[in-house]
Amino acid sequence: FIVKMCAGLAVLCGPPTVAGCCYGTYKAGQEVAVNSFQIPNHPTSFMSAGAGLGALVGSYKLQKFLLVRHFDEGGALSLNFQKGTQSLGEPLKIATWKDFYRATGPPVFARTGALVLSCFAAGAAQKLFAASMKQMSK
Repeated sequence: FIVKMCAGLAVLCGPPTVAGCCYGTYKAGQEVAVNSFQIPNHPTSFMSAGAGLGALVGSYKLQKFLLVRHFDEGGALSLNFQKGTQSLGEPLKIATWKDFYRATGPPVFARTGALVLSCFAAGAAQKLFAASMKQMSK
C-alpha cells in the first residue's frame, strides 16, 4: 500500500520538507554569523531582509552556474533521462522510491541542495548586514 503511494507522498511531503529545511538553514546561518563574528543579534530590518534576499538569489545562481549544470542532461554527473523514463513507461507507473529517483533524476536533488545552502548564506548575510547598518548609524 505504501509503495503504491510513493509518488503521492513525495509530492505531498516534498515541498513542506524543503521549506522546513530552508527555514532551518536560514536560522543556522543567522546563528553562525552572530556567534562567529561576535555581533549582537540585531532585529531584522527591511534593508537587511533585502540583503538576505540578494544573497539567496546570488548564491543560488552561482551554485546553479558552477554545480547544478553538471547534473542536467548532458552534464558530467547526469543520468540518462530518456533511458530512465523509457524503462518506466507511463509516469503514473512509479511504484517505488527507486522509480521515483530514476524518473526525477539528480537535477531535482541538486537544485534542492543548492536552494537549502543558499538559505544558509541568506541568513548569515542578513545578520551581518543588520549589524553593519547598526554600526554605521552610530
